[in-house]
Amino acid sequence: MSEGDLLRRAAGGEALDEGERAALARWMLRDRSQAGFGVTAADAAQAVGARLRWLAPVCRALAAGPLDVAGYAERVEPGVEEVFLFLLPLARELVERVGGCGGRLVVAIAGLPAGGKSVFAALMARVIGARRPPFGVATVGLDGYHYPNAYLLAHRTPPAVSEAGALKLYKGAHFTFDAARLVADLRRLRSAEATLRLPGYDRRLHEPVEGRIAVAPGDRLVLVEGNYLLCRESGWEAVPDLFDLRMFLALPPGANREPMIARHMRGGRRRDDAERHFERCDRPNTDLVAATGAEADIVVELSRSYAIEAVTRLA
Repeated sequence: MSEGDLLRRAAGGEALDEGERAALARWMLRDRSQAGFGVTAADAAQAVGARLRWLAPVCRALAAGPLDVAGYAERVEPGVEEVFLFLLPLARELVERVGGCGGRLVVAIAGLPAGGKSVFAALMARVIGARRPPFGVATVGLDGYHYPNAYLLAHRTPPAVSEAGALKLYKGAHFTFDAARLVADLRRLRSAEATLRLPGYDRRLHEPVEGRIAVAPGDRLVLVEGNYLLCRESGWEAVPDLFDLRMFLALPPGANREPMIARHMRGGRRRDDAERHFERCDRPNTDLVAATGAEADIVVELSRSYAIEAVTRLA
């Protein structure tokens, strides 16, 4: 019986015997990422037991319904192997970090345009929620800090870009976001004793929506996702240092091109217009963001289909 079969039995609520758990421990140790979670040969059996405890409730939670991702219902069900090897230990680490920080833990989830950040943040929130921690989890998206379309149409592009015109031509570039407001809100998250109302982005409206996201005092874990959270370009210098933990989602080269074009087309662009926007705006943004991965504490390596393949610690 394969490891996947064993995990699917456990996810269905079936108890595994000692030999089956030992087989899972041997399989788990073959993955180089597990050392980054502190798993050694000496304690592999204990790690297997800890993960199996939460496997069934987490898998039920992930299958319960679609995720709300910027106004869209996204049905995402990762494989049971991915849950066991990566999502469960990442969730455990975040829960333990919250318990040890004495306050609110603010985590950056950075990555390329169309790099899976929103879905990953929503997945992590659901996995952690299934563990029923004694605190709430909030997710905040950088896209809520886009300047509104009216502003983008009324202001001109900076001199360095290849095509002059309204800022709207480069919507998605780092200079089309209100970085100063983001910095102020990240600092507010540190000391809030009342519910904070933060902007969110609606991909159906193609606009930020004021007050869409509520972060309650009991939300001691805040997952912030966005392209430029580890960027130190003009106006963004202070942003990476405002996070307690910095994660970066890495994709194979070129993997975000078609998903980004498809996103533009879902928003109403024709194929040729979507391709032009990718080359004018998204490709330079991709190159800029890819270089910021060196600022991360943890790099989550994704496949072209956005499944987690490995987790690497840089700090």
